[in-house]
Amino acid sequence: GNNPCARSDNRDQSGWVANGEVGFFWNVAAGSGFPYPYVNAATFYESTLNYWARPYIWWSAYAWHYAAASPNERGDLGIATWRMGGGYYPQLYTAINDDFNGTPPGWEVAYVAGSTTGPGSNTWGDYLRVRPHQPAGLGWAVSGYISTSGGVSQPRFAIYGRERDQPSVTLWWNQP
Repeated sequence: GNNPCARSDNRDQSGWVANGEVGFFWNVAAGSGFPYPYVNAATFYESTLNYWARPYIWWSAYAWHYAAASPNERGDLGIATWRMGGGYYPQLYTAINDDFNGTPPGWEVAYVAGSTTGPGSNTWGDYLRVRPHQPAGLGWAVSGYISTSGGVSQPRFAIYGRERDQPSVTLWWNQP
């Protein structure tokens, strides 16, 4: 019944500065060769602000919408976004762009949680955040939500990162 992309517009959703790059994410409606809404992006060289690349997030079978990004202490980029449409209720995903990925980024995405129903209204996308996991700052913490029975939003929280950074993240879990 409801459309989670209905109130989306082209305002910048997120921005970052890391490893000599300035970047921005924003939502774009379907059209111009894109069958579903997607997350557009633009990156610029930090030193000159000259255009560098367009590492957008899209797929031909469903929408990627609403993205948040934050660099960690190393300058690697952590991303959170939702996949939806094309038969999928909104699903929370994370992604990483770091020295394991190529240029332009081949976002390495991972599923966090999925909705079991559609949203209760035509509103979606608020309250999505990704930040470096503290105090080491090498993994990321993501917060978002999913829709459950009756379109009720349920919060979700996850910590993610690369295996190489696991000791710096888990070290703090059992501290008083």
